Amino acid sequence: EHFRMRTNTPHSLRELYKLGNATGTLGKQACTAFLEQYYEKPDLSKFWRDFYPSEESKTRISSIGPDKSKAGIEANLDIEFLSTIGNGIATEFWSFPGRAPDNPENEPFLSWMYQVANTSDADVPKVFSTSYGEAE
Repeated sequence: EHFRMRTNTPHSLRELYKLGNATGTLGKQACTAFLEQYYEKPDLSKFWRDFYPSEESKTRISSIGPDKSKAGIEANLDIEFLSTIGNGIATEFWSFPGRAPDNPENEPFLSWMYQVANTSDADVPKVFSTSYGEAE
């Protein structure tokens, strides 16, 4: 069966992945943010109101790392879709300041890996959304 999607919204993606109205209650998920990318809580609330109003208050978001007020496009997009597709699941926003020491244009991925490695198995999210990249 061929699925034709006109727009990428929480509803269309939940339909595509056959999630229906399922709401999670167990586990923890997180998205990562690098290169001075953060999310703005008012933007996230507006996204929920506009695209997923029935579930607006079911996902709890907590920030790990710097929590600045200026949003970045990648960070906002990641937290918006992760929190609606993984609706109801405790969600963390892991942000990392600075740049990679060997190349100031690159993300400090090693800082993230160290933090994951130093977080207990009971506390570390089992799902991370990381959507950064550049030409290899």
